[in-house]
This record gives sequence, C-alpha cells and structure tokens, in this order.
Amino acid sequence: ACVCVEEGGVCDGVAMWWSLEMVPGGITLSTDPWHYSQWRDHWLQAVQLFPQPRAVKKGEILSVRCFRDDYSMWFTTSCASDTSPAPESSSPAPHSSPAPPICTCLVHTSWSRGRLSLSNDQRRNTLYLQALSQVVADKSAMLCVSDGCLLPLMLLK
Repeated sequence: ACVCVEEGGVCDGVAMWWSLEMVPGGITLSTDPWHYSQWRDHWLQAVQLFPQPRAVKKGEILSVRCFRDDYSMWFTTSCASDTSPAPESSSPAPHSSPAPPICTCLVHTSWSRGRLSLSNDQRRNTLYLQALSQVVADKSAMLCVSDGCLLPLMLLK
C-alpha cells in the first residue's frame, strides 16, 4: 500500500489492523484497537518497530509492504526518493519475501503473545494496582513467583 505522509518527522515503525464489512451496513469483523471487544488469538493487530527510525517529510509517498508466515507479520517500507534503502526498507522481488526481523530483546522468546498483550493492557494493570494498593503497605514484603509478572515493578516507588 502507498500512504501519503501527513506530518513530517520520524517514522519509528508500522501499526496495522483491518476491518471487513461482511454485510454492507451490518456485520463487520474488525481488529480495530478502539473497538476491539472480543479476544482472538489468530486475528490481531500487527506492530513492528524498525531497527532504525526513518525521517519522513510531509507529502512524501511511503510504500508499505506486509509479509507473513504461519505466526507473524512484518513490514518493509520504501520511498520514491530513496536512493539507497535501509535493510528494513529494501524492496524484494514481487513474489519473494524478506526474512522476518529477529528479536534482540529476548522478551518475545520467553513470553507468549497472549502474555505480551496482557502486560500492555492498561485497564487490567490499573485494576491490579488499585486492588494491591488496598493491601500493600510501605513496609510490605512481596514474593512474586510467575512467568514474567510485572506487578513487583509496578509497585516500586
């Protein structure tokens, strides 16, 4: 897809979701993050931060290509003014797919996608903090045995 840059600045990555109008004016299936009410583990939004941010100018036409395998989606970008595209911006041949980006933070190798999603659920985290603030005092000690629970970090002052 080609998109026109609306404001100049820095592009750090791509966020993607979709909507499908199954019955005109009636049934719509969507992964829109603002109206996403039902959990699905197979139809999700996609987000990719680029290894290197790219400067963009207002009015510039940016080409965004999406690729997928059985588990992931990833994106490349390019611009008509690019003379030497960055590795994440290279344009593969029409029927080939570049390799997916490799995680270097290691969080993605130790947490499931569902766990990552829960760690970013602001409503859920706020409810946890409200409940814990009623029972945790300044001198409280807490032991958290978990698969990457962020509650101890959330409670630090």
